[in-house]
Amino acid sequence: MLTDYTELTMKFIHDGRIIELRGDRDVSLHLITLSQLRRLVETEETSAFFHIQVLPPELSSTKTPP
Repeated sequence: MLTDYTELTMKFIHDGRIIELRGDRDVSLHLITLSQLRRLVETEETSAFFHIQVLPPELSSTKTPP
């Protein structure tokens, strides 16, 4: 797997083919509320969801965040 966080791309091979995923830089994206997340999970409208958080340098290398 090859990931480029600057370009927001991820490439990998699946069934002999190169698959490329591209991130979205759309500034109109917004956080969902807890009730919206619960509804997605309860209605099985999503199969996966992710939370990515950027840690300050002092936390990312030596400490576990709270």
